[in-house]
Amino acid sequence: MEERKPAIIQSLQNGLDVLEMIAKERRPMKFTEIQQLTNMTKSNIHKYLTTLSLAGFLHRDSATNTYTLGNRLIEIGNMAQGDTSFIEIADSYMKAFAEETGLTALIALPSIDGPLVKEIWSVTYGIDIGAQHGTTLPLLSSTGYIFYAFQEGLQLNKWINQSSQTLSVHEQLAIMKEMEQVKEHLFAAKTEPLIEHISSCSVPVFNHQQELVAAITAVGYKNLIPQNHHHPNAQKMLALSKKLSNYST
Repeated sequence: MEERKPAIIQSLQNGLDVLEMIAKERRPMKFTEIQQLTNMTKSNIHKYLTTLSLAGFLHRDSATNTYTLGNRLIEIGNMAQGDTSFIEIADSYMKAFAEETGLTALIALPSIDGPLVKEIWSVTYGIDIGAQHGTTLPLLSSTGYIFYAFQEGLQLNKWINQSSQTLSVHEQLAIMKEMEQVKEHLFAAKTEPLIEHISSCSVPVFNHQQELVAAITAVGYKNLIPQNHHHPNAQKMLALSKKLSNYST
């Protein structure tokens, strides 16, 4: 007996094909490019792009009229790649670091709107670090510097462009110079980026392909935060980064 082909919802398959094509291109794409590559009619591709954008699976940049993967799709992809298990693995290490140093520690993950605070470990209750679960951190934070330095493949163009609009040419040149040090030492420190008297430092976590998957950040009163990678607590963070990188796929 001939095996019956499984029934599929063709419109759903078409939508998935659009997502997969944009994901493979790994760059912002214009409507005409997507339409040409999918061989769909303009009317149909418009419907798919609108539906996927409203659902959060695609993001449309109104300034450039281009499409990239949306925040919702990235969140689902992160979960599929094991972010939950990653945080569970990191939990004991991050708790130990916070208790040993007396600093608040957090992990930020990529989102289309920038570094997203996923979890916070604190032994200093009552201190306002200027962030909480779900906060998107700015470029001028130490976490932001890590994401900016190792942004390849993270689709952070919108976040970077919006952040850069408020900066002078001199400030942008200064940041680019600082990025060289961040890349060399895998360490960033910022003084009072969000709250007065509260500073932070951050290190990256990479997967086996050397792609950034998270940033580890220590937050506390500015006299307690390492300002360079030689500091003992900075060295502890770099060692922790290597441990967690071993668990990142």
